[in-house]
Amino acid sequence: LPTDPGLARHLVTSLVEDGFDPAFSLRLTVDHGITHGLQHLLPALDVPIVPIVINMFAPPLPSLRRCHELGAALGRAVAEDGGAKRVAVVASGGLSHRLPWPKWFEALSDDDRFLVEAWLNGRGSWGDYEVRRRQIIRAAEADINPAFDEGFLKLVEEGDLGPVLDRTTADIDAEAGNGAQEIRSWIAMLAALGPGARGETLAYAAIPQWLTGMGVAVVEPPTTKEIA
Repeated sequence: LPTDPGLARHLVTSLVEDGFDPAFSLRLTVDHGITHGLQHLLPALDVPIVPIVINMFAPPLPSLRRCHELGAALGRAVAEDGGAKRVAVVASGGLSHRLPWPKWFEALSDDDRFLVEAWLNGRGSWGDYEVRRRQIIRAAEADINPAFDEGFLKLVEEGDLGPVLDRTTADIDAEAGNGAQEIRSWIAMLAALGPGARGETLAYAAIPQWLTGMGVAVVEPPTTKEIA
């Protein structure tokens, strides 16, 4: 994928100056969380990107409020870049879903121990683990909460994430599943666009075959007049 190393370095430096501690990689391998959206938005894959990865998977997770603060800092960094760029902020993940991941520090069943082993040691030989991993996922029952999803999308449309920012990881897990922790990327994206940014839900469907509540929204940054 084409990238923008100059912008990436600026973002890392700016985040450090803003009180964050990002890591960076010169050889990051990205997964479907980044590639699926890009292949629909940019079929030719000809626009440079800066992949940003937020931990939504391995506890302890950053708080929702911290992700909002991170997004706001990213927005400031992009605005201060000084380059004549048009920048789109794309978020992926969620909405409600529960995947059969183990509790990483309490892997009790054979499947749990297998998944922990796959994630710890499978980076260089993922194919050796993929068949059984897919079998475990396909055997899982869908756990989708459309009410949670629609409520969150409503907050995105209104540009007001205040009601969700103080919710805990355990709270989100109980109501919407472990996969709903991925709303952190939505929260960071909306914060990056600045106060007053409001969204429009383009589509939503609860898809049991995918185990997931699937939503698509577009968010416009506020105009100069709205900011004033």
